[in-house]
Amino acid sequence: MACASFNLEYGGPAFSVSRLGAAIAQLDHDVALWAPDGSATSASSVVKPARGLTLLDGPASDALRMFAPIDFIHDNGIWLPHNHQLAALANKFDLPRLVSVRGMTQPWALAHKGWKKKLAWPLFQRRDLESASFLHVTSDEEAENLSRLVSGVPIEVIPNGIDLPIAPPGKSNAQAERTALFVGRIHPVKGLPNLLKAWAKISPRHWILQIAGPDEGGHRKQLEALALQLGIVDQIRFVGAVSGATKERIFRQAEVFILPSHTESFGMAIAEAMANGLPVISTTGSPWQALQDLNMGWWVEPTSDGLAHALSEATSSSTLQLEEKGRFCKAYVSEKFSWPNIADRFVELGMTITRIGAL
Repeated sequence: MACASFNLEYGGPAFSVSRLGAAIAQLDHDVALWAPDGSATSASSVVKPARGLTLLDGPASDALRMFAPIDFIHDNGIWLPHNHQLAALANKFDLPRLVSVRGMTQPWALAHKGWKKKLAWPLFQRRDLESASFLHVTSDEEAENLSRLVSGVPIEVIPNGIDLPIAPPGKSNAQAERTALFVGRIHPVKGLPNLLKAWAKISPRHWILQIAGPDEGGHRKQLEALALQLGIVDQIRFVGAVSGATKERIFRQAEVFILPSHTESFGMAIAEAMANGLPVISTTGSPWQALQDLNMGWWVEPTSDGLAHALSEATSSSTLQLEEKGRFCKAYVSEKFSWPNIADRFVELGMTITRIGAL
């Protein structure tokens, strides 16, 4: 299984790919993890060693030889040089290949730095996708968008899994202020300028907005400047990248979670927040209409007006009302996204890919 990076700063895929690998290994299958930056074996990796899980580094060709014989390659992501290299190696050695597209063919993602992608698509990317044995997406919407771009390759929809807390985290009552929380990369795709504008429109009393996650490309400075311009600096807390006990603590302190992204193929942070018993505000750029349909939160347009409407309702709700939504969230995630269930579906898909490769 390949991923661009397993470092904390890479965000959701680093966690979801490594946890999927470990979950499949626990079902008595041999799995190897590899990243082009060597992070599968580095000290900063989010990978947790497990029985049946091999961690590889070095060039992709060396990694394949070290783990041979291989039934199939599972690559995660597209566009990057190592994705193209893995496609070439799979073709060279006649290895079946599963590609998890990870939201990278969604309309917003295609438009972001679009000129580069317009060059790469006819040069290699379309051919690389069409030479795959299977394509994997995490939502029906993503499958529909991908099918418009690539034909002749079966597409499988399997959501990401999520780690479930051993016990309900409980809320900390030590804070004088109530907390709305964002956790994710500080990146334009996450729609944080819209969130700040929405916050400024309603300026909820006795609430703060906590923004946690690694900065990418200096976007945090842009957001800090916008907060100053909007006059909400005192209501915003940037806390940087979080993990482990620190991450658990900020989930305990929060009452509502917000992911205002322009696009998400799945939204690991949403599922993680729900597993921690938090109601969620997300956008129609994510595949989470269930938030609205099942009284677990809000699913609104990815605009400042849409977010302001949801924020107004959430921040005017009592703690008990939000906790009720949070209980629905936790039950839903526990049923739908436990790692053993997701791993079983990937094992079944892997068996199908191996049979196709043997024909």
